[in-house]
This record gives sequence, structure tokens and C-alpha cells, in this order.
Amino acid sequence: MICWVWIFILQLRKQRARTEFKKALGRLLKQKSYDKISVKDICAEADYSKSIFYAYFEGKDTFLYRIAEDEVEAYFNSWLNRLDEKQGIFIEQDKYEPLIDIYEEIFNDIYQKKDIYQIIFLYKTLPDIENYFMKRLIENQERLMDFKRVDEKELEKDHHKFIIHIIASAFVSSIKFWIENDFKYSPLYLATMFSHEVLAMNVNIKKQ
Repeated sequence: MICWVWIFILQLRKQRARTEFKKALGRLLKQKSYDKISVKDICAEADYSKSIFYAYFEGKDTFLYRIAEDEVEAYFNSWLNRLDEKQGIFIEQDKYEPLIDIYEEIFNDIYQKKDIYQIIFLYKTLPDIENYFMKRLIENQERLMDFKRVDEKELEKDHHKFIIHIIASAFVSSIKFWIENDFKYSPLYLATMFSHEVLAMNVNIKKQ
């Protein structure tokens, strides 16, 4: 029992440190470019020692990739939690409210962590960080979605992958558009517009 409690405490500490490091990097990027920020700078801004940083990350670039992974995982969990509640939802052409609800929640979460998304998409911190985010996103989409035609004939594997890629690309493009326009559109607006695009593909989303 004591062992599990200690593990839980360690996980909380790790998550708290990672969150503070993320916030610190976001603040620093408003002052100078990514290549001029050191691990020492991040630790000083977050008020953590370098030993704590290196206990969780191999270096600054690894840290940035972990940020991207965390956000993709948050996206996946938003879907998974809603699918657990609904035991799967089928999106029909004239019934897009469930999809809008989910994406509004996701875009709200992105807005709450807008500094982190600016790190990934706006500041051009690493040349391939956006592609890395996309790759992880597609992997998670494949865990969540089963696509079918209106007549319920099974899609070929290549078509299945193509549709997943198109939706992931559209999602990333929506985030970038929002960031580049200084978040002037509401999460509900983005969720509504994006959901209409997804519905055009008649997506069957169900718990795997």
C-alpha cells in the first residue's frame, strides 16, 4: 500500500514539473527565439533544478517532442472519455451535434493551453515538430476511428488511411489558422466548421 502511494506521489511531482517546464518555455519564447533558450534558462524560469529536468528529458529538443506527445494524448483522451460515456456514436449527415460537442471541448482545451500550441506551430522551434505532431495524431486517430461508407461497405485499407490523414491534416490546419489569427474565433465556431467537414465523409466513430 505504501509503495503505491509513493508511486502516485512521484507521478504527481513529475506531472507538476513537466507542466511548469512547459509554462516556462512558453514565457521564454515570448522574449527570445528557441535556439537562444537553454535548459538552464528553462529551469530558472520554472524554478526547478537542472537535475530534475534531466531526470525527465534527455535535452531541450526531447522536451519539445514530449510536449507534442502530451497534447496528442490529451486529444485522444478527450475522444476516449466521450466514447466511454456514449458507447460509441454514429455521425449521420443531419446529426452533427455530438461531434461538435467533442470538438468544442477539444478546442477549449487548446485555448487554455495556447502558449503550448504556439510553441508547436507558431514559433518554428524545430523544423519537423509539426510533422511529428501530425504523425502522432494520425496514430491516435487510427486507434479511435472506423470509417464506413453510407452503404456500410467496408473501405479498403488505403482509403481508410487516406481519410484518417485528411481529417488529421484538417485538424492541424484549423489549429494553425486559429493561432495565426490570434485566437479571435470561438471554440464553438471552430468546432462547428470542422465538424461539417468531417461529416462530409460520413464517419462512423466507435470505441475500439
